[in-house]
Amino acid sequence: MAELVMQLLDRFRNGKGIGAIFARGAVRSFSAKALGLGVGFLLQIVMARALGIEQFGIYAFALSWVNVLLFLVLLGANKAILRFLPTYQLSESTAQIAGLLRWATSRTLKAGLAVCLAIWGYLIFFAAAEDQDLIKTMALAAVLLPVFGLSQLRQAGLNAMKQVFRAELADTFLRPILLISLVASWLWFHKEPLMAYQAMLMQLGAAVVSFLIGARWLMLALPETARSTNPIYDVKVWQSMALPMMIVAGIQILLKQTDIIMLGIITSTTESGIYSVMVRISSFAMFGLAAVNAMAAPMIAELHASGQKTALQQVVTLAVRGSVLFMLAASALLVIFVEPITALYGQGFNLGLTAFYILIFGQAVNAATGPVGFIVSMTGHQILLAKVQGASAVINILLNMILIPRYGMVGAAISTAISMATWNVWLLIYVRKTLKIRISPL
Repeated sequence: MAELVMQLLDRFRNGKGIGAIFARGAVRSFSAKALGLGVGFLLQIVMARALGIEQFGIYAFALSWVNVLLFLVLLGANKAILRFLPTYQLSESTAQIAGLLRWATSRTLKAGLAVCLAIWGYLIFFAAAEDQDLIKTMALAAVLLPVFGLSQLRQAGLNAMKQVFRAELADTFLRPILLISLVASWLWFHKEPLMAYQAMLMQLGAAVVSFLIGARWLMLALPETARSTNPIYDVKVWQSMALPMMIVAGIQILLKQTDIIMLGIITSTTESGIYSVMVRISSFAMFGLAAVNAMAAPMIAELHASGQKTALQQVVTLAVRGSVLFMLAASALLVIFVEPITALYGQGFNLGLTAFYILIFGQAVNAATGPVGFIVSMTGHQILLAKVQGASAVINILLNMILIPRYGMVGAAISTAISMATWNVWLLIYVRKTLKIRISPL
């Protein structure tokens, strides 16, 4: 038995096959995400405790708007990096690597500054009479847009280079740790509750530091010649991927954030804040899928480009298997311990428990379909992905408009679960019938 274990460990460490490469990458991604998961959970508890339920609602509402508008900053550039960088690396096209990264950085920075200025203009001319705490928080949140956009490019670059541990580490571990340290220091020296705009300023500082660290890691991961060669710009090729994926990214963000924002608009930012906690807790069931996707996406792009259909199917099967196994274990633990977990956030957050149980069902469907979205986009069918998720986003918005006024958080959770199941099952059928790829853990 001991000999068998040692053989398996040796294959894991030194194996050259698709399964071994995928397993090593997935484990690294899992490790980084596990660190981020624990720290992110701690961060949300710290913020809820430090801000109180009302100010936390304002903070969560403003961050949701940042996440919604981020697709206008990225314009699909991060997906273009994830799609083309692995193939350029395979063909040792360092000039194209340099061009792709410079093109993506330039357009993301310009778009981020433009959207930030547009938000400031709206706040100055149209929202001056609104809640001043919300106005100040939104103004600072707007500055996060170019920083978050550049961070997403850096993360996509590291993922494309199969540096999945470092890709996750800066944003999911270092940034939350820095933010927790800043909040703790404030409470230690000031002995008074934190305001939402102060927390957002701390978020901005932590985001800048973590981006600079991650950018340095990307520079070290790139081939040395890519830093000094004259870049080649295949803008039309990159745009053909970036524009449809910009639409997809925007739709995905809408699917994730519409319920939180519409709750804040239709009911209150307090209820929106409570619901955002339930979304965070239920998303733990998706941890396995997120971990395997980080490694699966560049491998799907690379294997599809080289025509290795059998190896591609193997990667998909391994990804689904890991996602489903983790989802089953995590969902069971979350359902058992959700009440004591919710109590950690403070009084009032247990009002969202019914919404949590509904959300966990939607997350289970999402996990069971594995990397189906990446399969569609990384094999050149990104326009179909945009159409399917667009239809699901419309369904989500309509259901939220109907159900939130009647049922509040429960209505938002039902809307999200239905729309999530819709696009996953739709794509699952397409991948099976058209692409002949089986989505199954067996």
